Amino acid sequence: MNPSPNNARGPIEELALACGIDPERLRATVDAYNRHARDGEDPAFGRGSTPYNRKQGDPDHKPNPCVAPIEHGPFYAVKVLPGSFATFAE
Repeated sequence: MNPSPNNARGPIEELALACGIDPERLRATVDAYNRHARDGEDPAFGRGSTPYNRKQGDPDHKPNPCVAPIEHGPFYAVKVLPGSFATFAE
């Protein structure tokens, strides 16, 4: 997938189709995340659960500076692949 602005999609289901993802499952995942995010919680990954995490968030966003619902498009996707960086010293 090319991560250009041309990949912007309106509804989350449209983004799913463009990425080859099951739209119903992506919608269910986003809905579950949003239910918790509205209360400033992230039980799956614990974002904002430590002072260090909160320091890196948006201090003006309450109750958790690191978590907000995913509700308004356009939505984007970027393909992320595992990689390795190394230094080869002689």
